[in-house]
Amino acid sequence: MFDIAELKRKLKNMVRVTSIVTPNTEGKALATIRIGKSESIEFPVVSFANSFRKHWIPIRANEQVVVVFPLGNANQGFIFRGIFWKKLKEPNGADDKTEIIEYEDGARFEYSTKTSSLKVTGVKTVIVDSSDDVKIESKKITLKGDITLNGEVKITKDLKVAGDIADSRGNLTGHAHSVSDHTTAMPR
Repeated sequence: MFDIAELKRKLKNMVRVTSIVTPNTEGKALATIRIGKSESIEFPVVSFANSFRKHWIPIRANEQVVVVFPLGNANQGFIFRGIFWKKLKEPNGADDKTEIIEYEDGARFEYSTKTSSLKVTGVKTVIVDSSDDVKIESKKITLKGDITLNGEVKITKDLKVAGDIADSRGNLTGHAHSVSDHTTAMPR
């Protein structure tokens, strides 16, 4: 015979809002949660992962989470995370047209479909590394700050490409070489 009281108990315990107690520190998507005053066994934390892409986000103690227990069994569950609440507010600039990824040190990726703009904010170093080519294509490129090429040539604010060309020794705009200035003739 089917026990209605047992069914109600299982349904009541299928979903809980709680917090992470102990995240797995070995780089595994596992954590324990608080159930009443007790700490659970480790449950898997739902992540963005498949054969196409993996996205690891460190799990932190005290994160507010939703836990689903299939059939109400407290020994089998999985954790959904990423809930904004009073202790974890949405990032500045959040709206219905902007995706934002913001890190604890202030580094940030922001894309707005309203302005069709991507903004990357690094706190210290931003590295773009490729084993092939890196291409930057745009109608206009604005660079601000000192520029080092190949770790040797340093371009400072004295270099002017649109207009005069100058270096630390003076203006090169009117500087010209004749073929006789070179030991070999330059091809035409």
